Amino acid sequence: MLICLTDNIVKIVARQKLSLLCHFVALETNLLISYSDFKQIDELSTTNDTITIQYFPPYVDANPIIGDRVYLTQNGHRFINDYIFTDRNVTDHKVANKILAAGAHVYEGLDKEIGLENEIKFVGISRILSFSPVNYRSQDLCTNSIMSYMSAIEIATINEGKSDKCDKCGTDLYHITARIKDIATKYLNAYLGKVFSILYSLRSKYLHAGVYSTGFDQGHPRPVFDTDSPNLLVPRSFVVIKLNGKSQNISVSNVREWTTFILRAYYEDVLYNVHITIGDVPDEAGAYYPAVPNRARIESSIPGLEIQGFVLT
Repeated sequence: MLICLTDNIVKIVARQKLSLLCHFVALETNLLISYSDFKQIDELSTTNDTITIQYFPPYVDANPIIGDRVYLTQNGHRFINDYIFTDRNVTDHKVANKILAAGAHVYEGLDKEIGLENEIKFVGISRILSFSPVNYRSQDLCTNSIMSYMSAIEIATINEGKSDKCDKCGTDLYHITARIKDIATKYLNAYLGKVFSILYSLRSKYLHAGVYSTGFDQGHPRPVFDTDSPNLLVPRSFVVIKLNGKSQNISVSNVREWTTFILRAYYEDVLYNVHITIGDVPDEAGAYYPAVPNRARIESSIPGLEIQGFVLT
């Protein structure tokens, strides 16, 4: 049966595809990529349009920007062709759908995390001064970023493990915290599995009780040194958790890097039978450097349509 699409339907489908691409690229590269608008053409032609990218310094993963090009993993490129730019409007693969839905949460988390860059007013000798004694906007951005990253992991673990019912009321019990701990333990290690369990509990406290993940530490954030930063400090928010009797400072950027690594390792494992590990690393927060799989350069597969380059802002 031949189906003719109207111009409006074509534009709707195109926007859906571009949104899915932006969400997946966020998960794959930790980059926030957006598109402004597009136009319909009758024939394929070359284009000089650029893609605006907001990128972050890497904490865990290697920087996907090499020269003036953004690099994907080989199976990341396969995923785009297999599950985004397909003949179907929506993929019917359950795992791919979970990854794309998780990517939407990662994208939202990145968007909130970028806002944290503008919340530092002055860096003094011994402390960082924010816009107010207790910077509630930073608390909100930090908490919502973590919520988005935890939601991404939660979606990826749907249908993972077994649920049971409450003995008293018969309500289904999904053991979400246990699922998140298990997947983090599997693709990272046992220590970070515990970290993710605590982070998810912080998400629950905010959703059910309105308690910020940052607590009272956000008003006077401790300096974190970064030799690549102009002021030698990392101007990003963090949360403080207690694990094994010790307090740990966890940067939101670390949470994002760990989250996207878990999601990449998960789809590589389930969809392409590729097993990625972080290797032998010290058992403390912030010292995890996953092995990066083979990369594939972003290239157009459509004759006559070339990617000219990217503009980094």
